[in-house]
Amino acid sequence: MDSQQISKILRSNEKTAKIFKGCFPCDLIPNPSHLTYPAALVVNLDSHQLKGSHWIAIYAYGTKREVIYFDSLALPVNSVIEEKFLNKFSKTIRNKKPYQSIFEDTCGQHCICFIYFLSLGYTFNKYINYLEGYPKACDLFVKKFMNKMITYFLKKINYFKI
Repeated sequence: MDSQQISKILRSNEKTAKIFKGCFPCDLIPNPSHLTYPAALVVNLDSHQLKGSHWIAIYAYGTKREVIYFDSLALPVNSVIEEKFLNKFSKTIRNKKPYQSIFEDTCGQHCICFIYFLSLGYTFNKYINYLEGYPKACDLFVKKFMNKMITYFLKKINYFKI
């Protein structure tokens, strides 16, 4: 998925639209002091000069609280993201286990699902426990979930065209 697709989906949902701040390359991530909270961001591990390699999601409740870093591949935290963003918060919570197969390209879908569920009030642990209910099938879960979200999005667009 590219940044336009991710943004379109997250801005089409009533809950996620209120908190989604955008998609960013890691070197152009906004300063946390310039955001309103809660805030959800989707960040690519590549800098703006590169094509893009992998999406991660960040969910923050405020600079005086912890920030949640979700990486579907559970890669080591990107040093640019850590320095420019995560270090500005009291604590970083992150998943230690991958939920995406290295043979799949579902990182954008994983970010959307993560932001959606947290926007509904799920805690990080509740969301992780939910994913744990799909051992070896998390990618299938996010693909099916995304199909439902996209179908809803398309119906919503067609509704306004009438």
